[in-house]
Amino acid sequence: MDRHGHQSTNRALSPDVIIIGAGFAGISALYHLRKLGLTCRIVERGEDIGGVWYWNRYPGARVDSGIPSYVLNIPECWESWTWTELFPDHNEMSKFVNHCDRQIGIRKDTIFAKSVTGARFDSCSARWEVELDGGDEARMSCKYLICAVGTTSHRYKRMDKMLDNFHGRVYFPSLWPQRANVDLGRQDVAVIGTGSSGLQIVQELGPRVKSLTVYQRSYHAALPLPMSPFGGFDHRTPKDSLPALFESRKTTPSGLAMVAPQSKGTFEVSDSERHQMFEELYAKGLPYWVGGFKDLTTNPEANRAAYDFWARQTRSRIQDPRKRDIIAPLEPTYPFGAKRIGLECGYFDLFNRNNVDVIDTSANSIAAITGDGIVLKDGTSHRHDVIIPAMGYDLGNEIIKSLGLRDTENTPVDQLWSTDGIRTFVGIMHHGYPNMFMICGPQSPGEQGNVPTCIDIQATWIAETVHKMEEEQIVSIRPKSQSAEEWNTKVHEVYNQDYYASTRSRYTESGNPLFYGGGIDRYYAELKNAGKTWDHFEIVKHTP
Repeated sequence: MDRHGHQSTNRALSPDVIIIGAGFAGISALYHLRKLGLTCRIVERGEDIGGVWYWNRYPGARVDSGIPSYVLNIPECWESWTWTELFPDHNEMSKFVNHCDRQIGIRKDTIFAKSVTGARFDSCSARWEVELDGGDEARMSCKYLICAVGTTSHRYKRMDKMLDNFHGRVYFPSLWPQRANVDLGRQDVAVIGTGSSGLQIVQELGPRVKSLTVYQRSYHAALPLPMSPFGGFDHRTPKDSLPALFESRKTTPSGLAMVAPQSKGTFEVSDSERHQMFEELYAKGLPYWVGGFKDLTTNPEANRAAYDFWARQTRSRIQDPRKRDIIAPLEPTYPFGAKRIGLECGYFDLFNRNNVDVIDTSANSIAAITGDGIVLKDGTSHRHDVIIPAMGYDLGNEIIKSLGLRDTENTPVDQLWSTDGIRTFVGIMHHGYPNMFMICGPQSPGEQGNVPTCIDIQATWIAETVHKMEEEQIVSIRPKSQSAEEWNTKVHEVYNQDYYASTRSRYTESGNPLFYGGGIDRYYAELKNAGKTWDHFEIVKHTP
C-alpha cells in the first residue's frame, strides 16, 4: 500500500484492461469495462485521481458548461450527490471526484505517479506489452489498452526557455502549488494568455494583487456566467429528471443538455426579433454561442452580426478607449466562436481598475524575459514579481505521442502521424493498433463539444464493442485502412464547410482539423452505425 492506501504496483500487472489516465475519461472507462467482469488497472502519472481537476487548481478554476451537462452519467455517483453551484469550482469538483471514488472505488485499481513510456501489441499473445517509467515493476500487459489522457493536462512549453531567465516566481496553471498558500497580494503580476485559464485567473487575482498586467494575443469573446440556470435546470431539480437530461445531451451539436441552435438563420427574422434573440441568449451565456442562429458558423455575415452584438455589450463595460479597442476590437481578428469561448463574471469590468492593464502582443510581441520582467518587441520593459504563463494546453496529440506507442510494424505513432497525418476510425481506434481505444482523442469531437458527453458516448461504445468481442470469442480487432480513410474524409469535409476553417486555433494543426466538428448529435449517430457490424474491422477469432 502507498500513502493513499492504494494498491501497490507489484499486484495485478497483467489485467484485462489498462487505462492510461485517471481523469473523467479514465473513470468512465473503468466503470463501464468493470461491469463486463474485466479486471482493469489505471496508470496515472499524477499522484491522485481527477485529471483536469487534479492538475488545474489555479485561482478561479471552474467548469464552463454547467450542471447537468458537466457530469458523467454514472448513477452510483450523481444519485447520491447534491451540487451547490450550477457552475462548480475546482474545490467542489475535487469533492465530487472523491465522492465518485467512495461510490465506485477508483483509487484501489489505480497505479499512481507512473507514466507509460512504451507500448506495443504482441500479435502472438494478442496482448499489449506496456512499459512504465522507473522501478523494477516497469512492465505490464493487457488485452485492451485505453488511452484516456485528456485534453487539458499537458501544457504548452514554448516559452520555457525564456522563463528560465526570470528571477521571480513562475506559476503554471496546470502546476499550481497544491498545498502551499500562494500570497500574491503585494506583487506585480503578469498573466500571459487570455484563454479560459487566463481569464479565470485574471478575474480572481485582479482585485487582490498590487498590479496585474495581461498580455493578450487575441481577443477572447467571453460570455456572461449566468446567475440563473439555463435549460430549466438547477441543483434543486428532481434527480429522476436527470436521465432524460443526460440523454438530451446526445441530441445537440454542442453536447449540452437542452441547448440546440435555433431553427432559423440570422437574417430570416426581423431586426428587432434578431436583437431580442441576441439579448436573451447572451444573458444565458454559452447558448449565445452554441444555441444561436443556425448559420453562425457557415455564414460570414451572420457570424459578424453575432460578433458585433457581443462587441457592443463588452465595449460598454470598458471605460478606457485603448483597453476597449484591445479587448473588444471593432474589427474582429477571427470569426466569433472559432476559438473556445469561456464564461466570465466581472472580467471585462476589471480593466476599469487602475491596477489592471492589458498589452496587445499581436501588435507588440514579447521579445524576451529578463531577470525582473518582460521586454516587448519595441524595447519597452515591464517589471514583474510573478509571471503566470496561461498559454493553453496541447489537446491530446503530444501526450499520446509521448506514450511511446508503436504499431504492428513497430513504427512509433509520432513518426506515423508526422508522415501520413492522423488517421483514426471514428476518433477512437487506429488501423495499426489492435484493441487500442482512445477517448476524446484526435478526430473525435473532443474539445469541440461538451467533453463529459463525448466521454460518456465513447466509453459506452468501447464497452459495447469489447462486450461483443468477449461474447464472440474475438481475440483482436482493428479498423480497416479504408474505414479510417473514410472517417478522415468526413472529418475534413465537415471542417471545410465551416467558416472557422480559416482560423488558426487549438482545434487545428498545420491547417488540418484535430477534431470532428460536425457536432455531438451527428457523431453519436456515426458511432451507432459504426458499431452495428464488424464490416469496418479486421478481426482475429479464437481458434480452439
